[in-house]
Amino acid sequence: MGAQIYPTIEEIKAKKKEFLAKTAKVKKQKPNRNQQLIAFLNAIKPEIKQSISNGASNPKIIKAINETYGVKVSLPSFARFCEENGITTNAKSRKPRI
Repeated sequence: MGAQIYPTIEEIKAKKKEFLAKTAKVKKQKPNRNQQLIAFLNAIKPEIKQSISNGASNPKIIKAINETYGVKVSLPSFARFCEENGITTNAKSRKPRI
């Protein structure tokens, strides 16, 4: 077994771009589920507003969405959507813990 042979400075410079290309982090394009969820919630926004005006709670609305449309929505995502769209919900206000 012979000694390790190292490339010269010229060879290193010549392969610099190839090395950087191989080590570059590749970003995978994946569909943004959040955008799809927001589009879906926007499509049923009138029903959400009607349910809230009839006194339904956020968990009850989320449960109805899951049972009716088969779409799972987390409570924080739903609350964020309502806040961003100016929908006042019947959520209980929490007192901050000290």
